[in-house]
Amino acid sequence: MAALPLSKVLPGEFPTGPLRLRRSGVRAVPVEQIGSPSRPFPDSPCRLIHGDNLEVMENLLDDGYAGKINLIYVDPPFDSQSDYRHRVVLDGTKITREAPLVDRLAYRDTWEGGIESYLSMLAPRLRLMADLLAEDGNLFIHLDHRRVHYVKVVMDGILPDGFLNEIIWYFNSGPRERNVFGRRHHTILRYAKNPDTAFLDSESPYARTPYSPNINIPACKAHYYHPLGKIHGDVWEIPHIAQNDRTEREGFATQKPLQLLERIIGCCSRPGDWVADFFCGSGTTPVAAENLDRRWIAVDQSAPAIQVTRRRLLHSEVHGFVLERSEDRMPEESPATVAVEAVRYGQTGPVTVRLRDYRLAEIPLKSSVQEERTRNILQADFAYALDSWCVGYESEEGIFQSRFYRSRNGKRDSAPVEKEIREIPLPSEIERVGVRIVDVFGNETTVSVPIILSKPPRV
Repeated sequence: MAALPLSKVLPGEFPTGPLRLRRSGVRAVPVEQIGSPSRPFPDSPCRLIHGDNLEVMENLLDDGYAGKINLIYVDPPFDSQSDYRHRVVLDGTKITREAPLVDRLAYRDTWEGGIESYLSMLAPRLRLMADLLAEDGNLFIHLDHRRVHYVKVVMDGILPDGFLNEIIWYFNSGPRERNVFGRRHHTILRYAKNPDTAFLDSESPYARTPYSPNINIPACKAHYYHPLGKIHGDVWEIPHIAQNDRTEREGFATQKPLQLLERIIGCCSRPGDWVADFFCGSGTTPVAAENLDRRWIAVDQSAPAIQVTRRRLLHSEVHGFVLERSEDRMPEESPATVAVEAVRYGQTGPVTVRLRDYRLAEIPLKSSVQEERTRNILQADFAYALDSWCVGYESEEGIFQSRFYRSRNGKRDSAPVEKEIREIPLPSEIERVGVRIVDVFGNETTVSVPIILSKPPRV
């Protein structure tokens, strides 16, 4: 899409009413349906979509989502003029130049046309978000010092009366820089279609912070004080995820803390509401939505982002979601050698599926030292190469139905993926089972193997 003149995205010049752009006709198609056997698959499943969010939002409007999404949070590019990476340490060792490290480009935040090309990318997308937003919905736009002032001007043209808050996310960490005071905050703009009806649950624990323990509350005034504390101001002190964090960091650059998204979703949406993130990155928004029992739509054009998000969701007890891909985002089948064994113990007993081997002919690493060390690790235990694997079957529509799965937890010092799934309650008439494997390099492999009958093991 050609860059718009800057004047076209300023208030008074930006198009009003529902925006329709010239479309390429590309749609995302379902490729995998992921659900938990302990929860019924919902009638309106959540959606993880790999594609251009401009096309995706146009398609969502066509599919009846206009005015239906209760909360939208986006963490778009910042115009930082940098490249961002996704890094996986295979065996949990300290990251060094020679470490067995898988390093993939996550996304580029470079704009040859400067501010005009950046706003020409972002402005139409913000307009479509406004069309998708419910009448009482909230739109949160997460930015930093570089372009937040420009984006606020654009949003004031899209929703002239919709500005509600400028939230300062403060974190006491960051890089040291010369000639400037330390940058220790990001800015989150909050907008709504109708500020008078924008939903905010002031009774939610996510909307309040405890009073200082040193505060002296006289008994005669105790009724003025809420038991959960005072409602948050517009400065939120939430720690940034440290580089050496071993509990939450997924190795994805620009990952945001779960606490931040749970606060936004917890106090500005209801259980069962639709939550959307059209620059989902590492997937913090859908994970937070899952934790808080919200339905969600997450979109990104980056393959590593979709992979990390999918794995994080697999690691939680998901309600069920559909992975969709645009036709131009379909990955090639992995050139891996795979050995899988499926055994049923008894005529009607459960099934155990084991991965016996997974080998790549080539390891896509630039450094010969890294490649040698990585190859040695994978020869010792091929499971280090696996990001996740699922057991299921392929539907008549060609959609893989994943119901049982194992995945790495993505954290530093993580163990390799388990190579066995036991006690799978498959009906006795099923003679074959499907296995879908995703490795840390982004390769995908799907195989179908026969179920072998065996005598029940002795107790």
